[in-house]
Amino acid sequence: MVDWRTACRGVEEFDLDQDGVVVRFAGGRRHRVTVSETPETIELHAIVAKPSRVRDDVGVAERLWVLNRGSQLVCFKLDRYQRVVATAWCPKQGATFEELRTLIHRLASESDRVEMLLTGVDVE
Repeated sequence: MVDWRTACRGVEEFDLDQDGVVVRFAGGRRHRVTVSETPETIELHAIVAKPSRVRDDVGVAERLWVLNRGSQLVCFKLDRYQRVVATAWCPKQGATFEELRTLIHRLASESDRVEMLLTGVDVE
């Protein structure tokens, strides 16, 4: 059974904290991924953009729907606070450290990319 903290320890671009990982990218960009667990899964969450940051002309719901049609690992949605959030998950049983690290990195990089598309800035 994979443990997310053990999988992320020692990864150069990951900074671990109590409930997640900050993934660092080239050029000083970074994005935070919060990790939660159920008995069978590891669930990853990232805030992409708060409603006050999203440009008015974007058409957020439709853009997220289009993004989700082409995505296999990461899902974007509006949460109950109207923030754009990204989620991903993997099973504890059968997942490898490498798969989990890849999923965390992918969620962070896709969240960072979509944040830039929707807001034009790097905040989250």
